[in-house]
Amino acid sequence: MKNKIKYLTIAVGLVLFAYIISNVNLDEILNIFSNIDLVILSITLIIYFFGILFKVLKWRYIAKIISPEFSNTEALASYLVSLSFSVIMPAKMGDLVRIFYLKNKNSEYGMALSAVVMDRIIDIVMLVIMGTISLIVFSYFFNTSIIPNELIFFIILFMLVTIFLLFSRNFGDNIVMPVLKRILPEKLFRILWGYFESYYSGLKILIANPVKLLIASVFGILSWIIPFFYSYTMALSLGIDIPFLYMVVVIPIICIIELLPISVSGIGTRDFALVYLFGLQGISAESALAFSFLYLFICYYLIALIGVLFWLKYPIKITKFEKVKDR
Repeated sequence: MKNKIKYLTIAVGLVLFAYIISNVNLDEILNIFSNIDLVILSITLIIYFFGILFKVLKWRYIAKIISPEFSNTEALASYLVSLSFSVIMPAKMGDLVRIFYLKNKNSEYGMALSAVVMDRIIDIVMLVIMGTISLIVFSYFFNTSIIPNELIFFIILFMLVTIFLLFSRNFGDNIVMPVLKRILPEKLFRILWGYFESYYSGLKILIANPVKLLIASVFGILSWIIPFFYSYTMALSLGIDIPFLYMVVVIPIICIIELLPISVSGIGTRDFALVYLFGLQGISAESALAFSFLYLFICYYLIALIGVLFWLKYPIKITKFEKVKDR
């Protein structure tokens, strides 16, 4: 079943991608790349890596709350390796790889998971706030909605409820675990119970360190501001004349679309969205696709390659989950 879902997500993206490619002038796209401004592209890369640095610092502050001996090098390696896995997994699921790096520092799986969850919650809260503002601004200025207001409200409500449930011990004790106890073998249930206990222990430790979480959140905010600038310079390097403020509106929308589990690396879905959004500014589909391809290469494949190099230098064994030691 999991393989079918995986192949379906790949198929959706590829169908969209094939449709778009069949309706554009590929020679024009090649011509755009042949005239790329390498100086501006270099500036784009520098800005982009500053964004990655802020994300790594955010993750480091959170991880060190759970495991103080977690080094800066391990924080960098675990984050970059997780980006490599995210390239081949939908909805950024590669983030879960960081659990094994943190577990390797004598942290239990559940506690390591709590750190990853906290890191993602900060990102998602930032994205939901900026994405909502972007969608409202876009709707106001262009008198059209990419996503219906009712759906925006539902998404926000869903995210708030999800975050609440992730932190709610009562929900876990009274609903999740009783259901799992009924449907799972006793041995597997006991293992999950151990993870459940250590997960909430990890959350308590994290919440008990508000100053460090605040610092992590500041780095999170900075890491979400940076994409506005490198996306703008990326467009300039391709000769695309687009207002900076329009890019500020577009990028959060693109990030939300990339999170949808209906493609891998945003292939197809991101391309389709950019062709539409850039088209509203009179930018050709070929230019929009050139931007999308360059965005894909830098933000996914280039960073994934760097992540692979870190994986080779700092490998971690990804094993099946084991029984949590009794306390």
